[in-house]
Formats: sequence, C-alpha cells, structure tokens
Amino acid sequence: MSEELEIRADPTKPLDAVRLARERLGQNDLDDAERVVRFALDFNPTHTGLLSVLGDIAARRGDYAAAISWIEKAIDARPGDLQVRHQLINLHLDRHDLPAATDALRRALEIAPADPFLLRRMSDIANRRGDIAEAFEWADRAVVASPQDLASHNHLAWLYLSQCNFPAAELAQRVALELAPADPGVMRRMSDIAARRGDMQAALEWAELAIAAQPGQADGHIHRAWLHLMQSDMPATEAALRAAWELAPNDIGLLRRLSDFAARRGDVTQALEHAEAAITIRPFDPSGYHHLAVLHIQHGDLAAAEAALQRAIEVAPTDVGSIRRMSDVAIRRGDLTAALDWAERAIAAKPLDPSGYNHLAAVHIQRGDLPAAEAALDEAFELAPADVGLMRRRSELAARRGDLAAAVAWTERTVEARPLDPAGYSHLASLHLQKGDQAVGDATLEKALVMAPLDVSLMRRMSDFALRRGDIKATFDWAERAVAARPLDPAGHSHLSFLYLRYDDLPAAETALQQALELAPADVGLMRRMSELAVRRGDMRSAFRWAEKAVESRPLDAAGHSQQATLYLQTGDLAAAEVATRRAIELAPSDVGIQGRLAYLLIRRAAQ
Repeated sequence: MSEELEIRADPTKPLDAVRLARERLGQNDLDDAERVVRFALDFNPTHTGLLSVLGDIAARRGDYAAAISWIEKAIDARPGDLQVRHQLINLHLDRHDLPAATDALRRALEIAPADPFLLRRMSDIANRRGDIAEAFEWADRAVVASPQDLASHNHLAWLYLSQCNFPAAELAQRVALELAPADPGVMRRMSDIAARRGDMQAALEWAELAIAAQPGQADGHIHRAWLHLMQSDMPATEAALRAAWELAPNDIGLLRRLSDFAARRGDVTQALEHAEAAITIRPFDPSGYHHLAVLHIQHGDLAAAEAALQRAIEVAPTDVGSIRRMSDVAIRRGDLTAALDWAERAIAAKPLDPSGYNHLAAVHIQRGDLPAAEAALDEAFELAPADVGLMRRRSELAARRGDLAAAVAWTERTVEARPLDPAGYSHLASLHLQKGDQAVGDATLEKALVMAPLDVSLMRRMSDFALRRGDIKATFDWAERAVAARPLDPAGHSHLSFLYLRYDDLPAAETALQQALELAPADVGLMRRMSELAVRRGDMRSAFRWAEKAVESRPLDAAGHSQQATLYLQTGDLAAAEVATRRAIELAPSDVGIQGRLAYLLIRRAAQ
C-alpha cells in the first residue's frame, strides 16, 4: 500500500475504508482498492460494506465465483440486508445466470414480499427468459403492491412497448401521468410511445411539454433531438443538442450523441473530438472507447478501431461487447481466424450469455461453416429457448442453406412470439417473395403496414414489392408516399432516384438524387449513385468527379476505390483500374468480388 493510502486508511473506521476503496475503484485502481479493504477487513471481518466492495473488485476482474462468494458472506453476516441481496442478483444477471438470479430474488422476496423493485426484477427476468405472460404477472403484482409507485407503471408500459402493443403501453403510461402530471420523465415516455407508433406530431408535442415542465434539464432537449433525428431534420437536431450541451457540457451521453450527429453530418474531426472528450471525462469507462471504435469503423480506419477496442478491453477485460466488436473488426479485415478467436473469447468471458453464441454463429456463417453455426445456435437455444433474435438467426441460417421452408417456419415463430411487431411480418414477407410466393408476400407485408401505417421503411418495401410484380403505378405511389411522410429523409429521395433510374428517367433520377444530397451532403452512397447516373448519361467526367469525391470523403472505404476501378475499366484504362482495385483489396482483403475483378484485370493486361 502506498504511503498516502497508509495515512488515509484507518482499519478501525470501515465506512471510511469503503469510501476510500470506492474512490480507487472509480480510478480503476483495483489493486489499491483491494489493499484498503483487506486492511480494514482484518479488523472488521463481517462488515457488509467491505465484503460488498470485494465482490465488486472480483466482478471487475471477471472472477464471478469469487465475487459471489464475497457477497454471500455479506448476506450471511446480515441476512436482512436487501442491498447486498440486490448486488448478488445483479452479479447473477451480469453472468446471464437467470436461474440463480431468480433463486436469489425469491429469497429476497421472502424478506420483503411486497417490495415493488424486487417484483419488477422478477418481471425483467421472466421477460429475458421469453416468458412474456409471467413477466406481465410480476409487473401487475408490482403495480398492485405499490399503486402510487411511478416506476411500476413505467415498467408495465415498457413491457407493452417491447411487444409493440402501443395502445396498452399508452394506457399504462397515462396512469403514471395521472399520478405525476408534471413529471417530465413521464411526458417523455408518452412521447416515446407516440414516436414508436409513428405519430411524430404527438411525439414532439409531448417532448415540448416535458421541456416546459423542466426547461433547465438537458434530458428534455436530448429527447427532442432524437425525435428530430428520426425525421432526418438535421438543423433542428443540432439546435436541440446544442441547447442540451449548454445545460450539461460534461454529460458523457450527450457528448456521444453530439459525436454521432457530427458523424452523420460527415464532420469526422468533430465526431472524434466529442468522442475523445467523453473519454477524457470518464477514462475508465469501456463504453467510451467502444463508441470511438465504432466511429473509426464507420470511416474505415480499422487499425484505429482496434486500438480503441484494445484500450476498452484493458480497462474492462470481461467487457464482451468490446470483445465481440474486435471480432467484427477482424471480419472486416478479412481475418476470419482472428474473428473466430475473439468470438470464442467473448463466450469464455460470459459462457451463459446467449448473445455470445449468436455472434459465434454469425462468424461461422461468414466462414461458410454452416454446421458449426448450427451447433453454436443449439447452445444458444439451450440458454434462451424463447429468444426472438436467435429465431431470426435460425431463419437466416436456414435461408443460407437454401431451406426456405425452414426459414419461413422460424420467422413464423418470431411472429408468434411477438404478434404485434411489424418487423416480423416484414421479414416473413421477404422470405415468401424469395420462395416465389408474391401474393402471400404482398398480403404479409400489408399486415405489417396495418400495424405501422406511418412507417416509411415499410412504404418503401411496399414500393419494392410492387416493382417485383410489375405494378409501376403502385411502385411510384408508395415511394412518393414515403417521401411525403418524411420529406427530410434522404433515404426516401434515394429510393425514388433508384426507381427513376430503373425506368431510364435520368432527369427525374438526378433531381431526386440532388434532393437527397442536399439533405445528406456527406453521404458517400449518394455520391456513388450520382457517379452511376453520370455514367448512364455518358458524362464520364462527372462520373469520375463524383467517384473521386466519395473516395476523398471515405478514403478507407473499399467500395469507393472499387467504383473507381469500374470507371477506369469502362474507359479502357486497365493500369489505373488495377491500381484502384489493389487499393480496394488492401482495405477489404476478403472481398471475393474485388479479388475476381483483379484476376480479370490481370488476364486483360496480359492479353494486351
């Protein structure tokens, strides 16, 4: 122990030792925190606070067995202390050990059978198991146990929202609103529900009421920014974020939102500055490095992304999110062996977490090892047999095997599990289309649209389906409805331009693309589309200019260099095409399409 700690650490004052140890934990100094606690524990061997800190330290190191052992000692010392029981429950949940968490909760409920917090936790666990009926039973018990408890009504509304049951969610939230009519948090939840059902006008009205109720709270402006971003209203989003920033300049979550917004605008420098500012404020939070890594990935800088993720893993060696993200980066690099290694490391860190096996299955699918993917999913289903995400992965795997009947069957199971979720019907409709059942696909997609009539992505999907069946009028009607519903969304204009290109209306396609680019001037996909349009017009000079602009915006994006190679090929400049193709391969070494192009180029050049 350092001299400073020896002076400050008084083993006869265990509460002071707990505070000092938690201060060290805040600086990620696990060793000194442990020294302080063990020094005090010699004099206070049954002090629950000291035992609790040792449990935290062990959990941070990934030693869950030791962590649970320390907390169980604290419970033995004070069996009626609900706080340490909560800590034990959280440890089991962090390990994804739902049976152990349930057992710990039942023991806590024996002490406090009407505790609404404990009842809500039981509801959470049932929901995580996929037992929705039991989740609602526990949620209802929490409401009955404490009818004035806002948190219980909020939890009930959240459960309904997770099932896409918007009327029931709104009804539960209105009960909360009656209890606390001036609570801005309740108003924001009403806004969330309205946004989820597609009523953006009502969502913004509730958001404004929440801000008026507490204008000095940054959360209200952050929420309003999120709503504007959903509508692709970038100026309004920026104004709301800046209003929040003035109120909370050091808020970590807000800095990351500012970073994300800057990235959406194409301002990479500012995006990175905000992300790094968040890390400076909280240097021992792995999520900050994770966020930084995602920014680097978006801009194709995989080396910088790996460096950020390595720092996250140094700070939190068992952070499976960062470990799996390392696996993702390895896939992008084309190193599937490393991707597999990182995926297996994530499972070793949390072997009871079904999402680890789901990710492993995805890696095996990338490697083309479908039996291994199937085996990984089998293990995941043993842990979470009602997990909708796993069912979707099963459907994907079946489709990759060419077994569309099985793919449909698995997707139908997701629809049964979440009958009010339009996403399930949308996916099912696509599978029917793949099977050649156009009529069934159309009918299924219409069910999704009935559930979410204002969903612009479903409108564009309806346009695509109409295109497939040759109904030109419906194709454009649905595309224009999507644009009318969300005129500031560049995706709508981009979709419309694609349709015009499909039918050789080049002036209309260019107009639509220009509108999209006005809304998203840094979107490299739109730049590449403009290049393609210029080729169709025969204007190769403009085609090269747009392609070069896309590469300048994202120099580490292989797709940009690949497009340049295509243009050089079309103009007969094989040497330049080879240079661009080799650069694309450096950035995406596992892309078989780019590799095939290089082989074709080498043959062409050898024949000259």
